[in-house]
Amino acid sequence: MGIGHIIECANCISEKITQDIFTDKVNIKKGIGNAIANRQVTYDLARLMEPKVDPPLKCSEFAQAIIDHFKD
Repeated sequence: MGIGHIIECANCISEKITQDIFTDKVNIKKGIGNAIANRQVTYDLARLMEPKVDPPLKCSEFAQAIIDHFKD
């Protein structure tokens, strides 16, 4: 995943959630890990996964998947 893509995803996340949740590193790590475990990833990660992830998520969809998995 390129740095530009990471910055774009972080921007999407910051637009969707409140500042106090955004600063909670535990929720962010958990959300990212669970989104990846559930194969909800963008093209950059999807192309590295077997079996193939089809279709990969858009950046805003990946951000939403991370948020959805905060409390898993």
